Amino acid sequence: MARPEPTVWGIIWWLFSRWGNVNSFHDLAGAGLPSTRGRATRSVDRFLKDAVNRTGIFAGKEPMLCPDTDLDALTEQMIQSHMENAKIYLDSAALIFAHSILDEAVTACHRLMEGVDPAALHASNKKRGTTSADMPRRVEILLDACGYAGRETGVTDYVFDIGRLERLDQLRRDIVHGHKLGDPIGLTDGDLEFLRLTGTFALTAVTGKYLQRMTAEQFGTPPAPTTPTA
Repeated sequence: MARPEPTVWGIIWWLFSRWGNVNSFHDLAGAGLPSTRGRATRSVDRFLKDAVNRTGIFAGKEPMLCPDTDLDALTEQMIQSHMENAKIYLDSAALIFAHSILDEAVTACHRLMEGVDPAALHASNKKRGTTSADMPRRVEILLDACGYAGRETGVTDYVFDIGRLERLDQLRRDIVHGHKLGDPIGLTDGDLEFLRLTGTFALTAVTGKYLQRMTAEQFGTPPAPTTPTA
């Protein structure tokens, strides 16, 4: 599905299935980087030696590199830079994916609550004076409307931290708009886990207050099991 259905099961399945993709990407990227070193070494080494050996393209000019240049050392420097840049861009991609998944889950939670108690959601919007598309604000609006602002989350090993959510949200904006693209962002496994569990907490806030008032359509149904193909 392109977006989560605004039902309890739709949001659960969205978070479960999509976050599995982020975890796989993040884990495999980290594990795969060291194994690419051999290929990167061959590529960089070939590039440097080819540039030096093809002296015809520098006809009438000094060689691009001094005769005493240590190509092995230069190759190592370029490989190290290659590996560091790859890690930076993979971290940036993981954050963008994780943020998008959470953003869609929060949107679906708002749509679900609009069908259960639109008055409470409207009152929270009015009190805060915003209907901003800013994801951290929408999480706060949802928690306030459900009476969960400042309450225990009910999610194991998770503490809601609006400051952390705002920092990761701004970091994602800076990457997307190019201000930090290519810069180390210091993304941790804990940051990704925090974003994942924030989606769980948003749904917990809605179900914790309104589960008994939901219709069968609003609760939804679990996904049908898939039949393995031969």
